This record gives sequence, structure tokens and C-alpha cells, in this order.
Amino acid sequence: MCDTVVVPFCGESFRIVTLDRWHKAPGDMVEEGEVLCELDTDKIIVEVHSPRAGKLVKRFAAAGAQVKIGELLAEIC
Repeated sequence: MCDTVVVPFCGESFRIVTLDRWHKAPGDMVEEGEVLCELDTDKIIVEVHSPRAGKLVKRFAAAGAQVKIGELLAEIC
């Protein structure tokens, strides 16, 4: 079974944020709670953590991309 990772709520005034950088690449093994990527809101950097241990099988956005709150970021199996 796989889990998806989405752009988390980053505050009332933010609907779109920038995916600043990835810490993990497709094929990398990750631990639960490990940082997958960082989002930039122009005010703060938000770390996105893995919801489970497994393999990062797909990234749905590239570094530098503008992403919406709730948008799919990654899939972990």
C-alpha cells in the first residue's frame, strides 16, 4: 500500500507556496518523520515530513515550482 504526500496548510494567507528543494530523490528509502522537501511561503520555510517509512517512488513537482495547498507532492510505498 502506498501513501501520498500533499502540500500542507501553511497559514490562512497562503494558497500557493514555492517548493524550495527536495531532500530525497525517487528510489530513496525514507523513514517516518524524515524531511522530504522544504516549502517557501516568503515568510517561513516549512519542512514536509514523510508520513511513513518506505521508498519515495514518485515526485509530482520540481524544485522551484509553485504548488497549491493540498496539491500532491509525492508518493511513498
